[in-house]
Amino acid sequence: MGAARYYVHMRVNGLDTTPQEAADQRQLWINTFTEMKRHMRPEEIKNTKFVEQQYGYEEDEEEIETSTVQGNYIAHMIHGMVRNNCTFNSACNAQFQSLVAYGAKNAGWLLCKAGLWDRVVNFVHDEIIYILKPEEVDILVPQIEALMVEGIKIAVPDVEIGVETSVSIHWDKGATEYLKLPRDEEGNIIVHENPYVRKVYEDNGMLAQFWNGKSWESHVPLTPEELAALSSN
Repeated sequence: MGAARYYVHMRVNGLDTTPQEAADQRQLWINTFTEMKRHMRPEEIKNTKFVEQQYGYEEDEEEIETSTVQGNYIAHMIHGMVRNNCTFNSACNAQFQSLVAYGAKNAGWLLCKAGLWDRVVNFVHDEIIYILKPEEVDILVPQIEALMVEGIKIAVPDVEIGVETSVSIHWDKGATEYLKLPRDEEGNIIVHENPYVRKVYEDNGMLAQFWNGKSWESHVPLTPEELAALSSN
């Protein structure tokens, strides 16, 4: 971002600074990391027809003329992917953001080849959501994590990579990490249902069944007493 936008960004985040200080800090960053000058010079689309022919990008003539006037950019990633019709910031960011997408695709492909993709219910950015039975967790989680690390390593071999697996009855950002799950005397995992998350699913008609460890069981709506206890916590 330019000095003016950097100044606004700093003020919005509660930093007491001046436009000149923001400009000086930005220039200091550029002088310190000289490679940034090259990084912030993405290729501008000069010949839209050539781009269309080479990368299969199609627009009608009116849109092509408008996009050229607006000065769009094309980003070439080090792993061979090409992103067309970018804004300036997107073209710059694509150089590093695309590495994660490339690594995630590699991980997905490795999981497919290992026969571990048929239980996937969603994929969000860098998060793969599985539906597993409790007795499968200890068997499959180490395999899934290893393949995810292997896939991302293809994209960023010199970066330390880790995978954090969480386990829950329902999809929950606050789910317990796999390595921190409580276990019974026989070493089996114990997964507690989050009543807050359950209530959200219930209110939105998304609550159907859950795996109780032995069989699929239908959820019973919360009673008024349970709701009152939930509200008081």
